Amino acid sequence: MHLSILALVGTAVAIDVSVLWSHDKVSGTKSLRVSDTSNQLIAQSCSDTIEGPMSIDFSGVDENGFGNVTVGTDSYLAHSKVEYSGGIVCSKVYNEESAVVECHDIDWDPPADPVVEADCHENAEVDDLASHVSARSASPASHLEERDPQIVCTSSSSTELIGDGNPHQNYRHQQISENIFCGSSDTCTVGHEQSKTFTVGWTSEISADGWISGGFEVQQSWTSGNEYTCYAHTGETGCVWYNLAHTAYTVHNHEYNSCVWPTNKYSDPFVMWSPNKNNRGGGYYCVIGTCRAQGDYYWDLNGRAGGP
Repeated sequence: MHLSILALVGTAVAIDVSVLWSHDKVSGTKSLRVSDTSNQLIAQSCSDTIEGPMSIDFSGVDENGFGNVTVGTDSYLAHSKVEYSGGIVCSKVYNEESAVVECHDIDWDPPADPVVEADCHENAEVDDLASHVSARSASPASHLEERDPQIVCTSSSSTELIGDGNPHQNYRHQQISENIFCGSSDTCTVGHEQSKTFTVGWTSEISADGWISGGFEVQQSWTSGNEYTCYAHTGETGCVWYNLAHTAYTVHNHEYNSCVWPTNKYSDPFVMWSPNKNNRGGGYYCVIGTCRAQGDYYWDLNGRAGGP
């Protein structure tokens, strides 16, 4: 029976997988993750390579993810266009502290007992950056109506924190630059000449009676800069994105009216988002191959629990 299983493994056909390479520039740690088309983990190594009858090797890319990728005996350029890569499609995200490359359309024959290593990076920001490679669809911004307090006799309205607010970190990602296409040039840059500053204010799920900090190190609005430069290579499209870190906390509206019973009324709980002071937990990063349009943005609501 054991021999027949080995025989089946030996004749197994290659499957379509995606490969995610991540690199923590500060500590030097790296990881290589292989997933199927349903995003189910197949193998993971805390290095540049996954060994097997058809090994995957990312040791040919530099610290920002530019270079060559080897799958079995085939070598590809880590590039967003097939005509340059030789058959696979790769996108990159990098900043001063880390880099991530995700490659698709890879046919791979997995080993019979693939390695699955965990906790490759101590720095959680590397995993956060990896989560930004996938979805880049932006939802339209919400337009909130301001509600004036109703003045009857002695009355007031306010927004109050519920308990400790159950704070979480959420991130608003926005493309602040135009797209730069390198064409036939070896390298090209996109920086402040192609970028715009933008201002983002606090927001909430429903109309709040007023903004409150909730006791967290947050502020009512934040204005980005545009002094950041990204580089791309031949045939690539590059752009600058900005991650504006927010603290999300749970509040409710409180209305008081001395002439109405009950005198105190509370709304259902809702979430308020405020930019972190000094954009703690956010910053600029470069996107290669999956640029959208200047001004496009999306929310990542899966940050860690806690304040800034």
